[in-house]
Amino acid sequence: MAQGVARGDKPRQGMTRLLHLLHELQGVRRQGGAAVHSLFANREYQPRSLPVLKPQDIVILLHLTTKQGRPWSFDEVHRELNISTSEVHAALKRAAVARLYEPESRVPQSHAVAEFCVHGLKYAFPAVLGGPTRGIGTCSGSSFTFPFTFEKSDTPVWPHPKGLVRGPAVEPLYHSIPGVISKLQELYYLLVLVDFIRLGRARERSWAAETLTGLLEKGAVYGAQP
Repeated sequence: MAQGVARGDKPRQGMTRLLHLLHELQGVRRQGGAAVHSLFANREYQPRSLPVLKPQDIVILLHLTTKQGRPWSFDEVHRELNISTSEVHAALKRAAVARLYEPESRVPQSHAVAEFCVHGLKYAFPAVLGGPTRGIGTCSGSSFTFPFTFEKSDTPVWPHPKGLVRGPAVEPLYHSIPGVISKLQELYYLLVLVDFIRLGRARERSWAAETLTGLLEKGAVYGAQP
């Protein structure tokens, strides 16, 4: 007899839980559809937060493309870019989640990096011109050769006390870049192209996008000369 009661209790308990859930739904329906969605979201799915790309991630990825598949170490990148080893690790983890970097082969996904630089970077990390200052030239302020001419006033610079060019200030993608870029001409050229995309007129942006995409998809910028 006791067993029969126990078996009979189970459907009753299940019905009680169902009625309780229906009661919850009736309550939240009066608060709007968003509350119903929230109820089920809380019960069934908790989204995990994804890491957000930082400007230095792009600098590191562009720098790795200039190595053309040669072996490299985290300490080497730290010394070349003056970015801490831990930050290099963190940057490449974020880039891997964003599908801009292949951790097993330790190379950037060049096509994806080019696509992000051309179509997304100027919105994710916009460039704003500031007042005149002395620094390292970028865009038309650099010493590279370009297929168009500029006004003398169109010479943006990355602020730096040892810079030889004067013009409107623009912050580089990472603060250490002006101090190390003189030894990294290939990376310098890529960052100048990126700044054309962020700052340039339509014709300059179009040329820079095409040039940057071609260079990244070839995997290197060897031969870039000022």
